[in-house]
Amino acid sequence: MKAHNVFLLGIVFTLAIGLAFPKVSIACWFTGENTYECCTFCCQDEQACYQFLHGDRRTSGCTFNYYCLVNPFYCFVTVCADRLDICPFRPILNDDQAKLDVLREIRDTRLFKTDLGESLVDLFYQQAGEVTAILRADDDLLVLSANITDEIVERALEADGDEEIIIDRELVESALKVMDVISEEAGPELRRTIRLLQREMKRKEFFSKLGITISE
Repeated sequence: MKAHNVFLLGIVFTLAIGLAFPKVSIACWFTGENTYECCTFCCQDEQACYQFLHGDRRTSGCTFNYYCLVNPFYCFVTVCADRLDICPFRPILNDDQAKLDVLREIRDTRLFKTDLGESLVDLFYQQAGEVTAILRADDDLLVLSANITDEIVERALEADGDEEIIIDRELVESALKVMDVISEEAGPELRRTIRLLQREMKRKEFFSKLGITISE
C-alpha cells in the first residue's frame, strides 16, 4: 500500500475514534503534556487554561484543540461554556458542582437524545452570556431561578438512570414565568428562543420525549 494511502487511512481512523470517544480530544493525544481541554485549546492544567482565557495567551503553553474542527458543537457546549464562565446555571446554583453535574447529565442523556433538545441546547449556549447577565442584575430573579433549579435537581436525583423524572405542573408554570421576566430584558434573538422554548414546554410530548412526567 502506498505511503500516502496509509497516511490517509491513519487520519480516517483517528477521526473515527475521536467521534466514537468525544470526551477525549484528538488534540490532547498529540500535544504531550497539553491534556487539559480548555475551550478550543488544550492546556497543561486548569491554571494554564485560565491564563490563556484571561491573560497572556502566548505564555500559557496551550495548543489548538484540533478536535474542534471535527466537532465544534461538542467543544463549545461541553467545554467552552464552563471555561468562559457564561453558563447561567453557575450563578443560579452558586457554582455547586454536584448540582451542575446533575444538570449536565440531564443535558447529555435526555436533551441530546432528540433533535429538538439538541437544537435548544445549541440556542441556549449561543445566548447564555445574555441570560447570565440578566440573572446577575436581578437578585430576586436569581433566587427564584435557584429555587426552581434546585427542585429539578432533586427530582432528577430521585430518578434512577433512565427512569422518568417526575415534576409537578406548578414547577413548570414557575419556570414559564421566569422566562417571561427574562424575556422583558432580552434582545430580539433571545426573546425568540424563549418563545420557542415556552411553546414547546406547553406541549406534553416535549417532556415525554425527554423522559419527564408532569404530575397534576
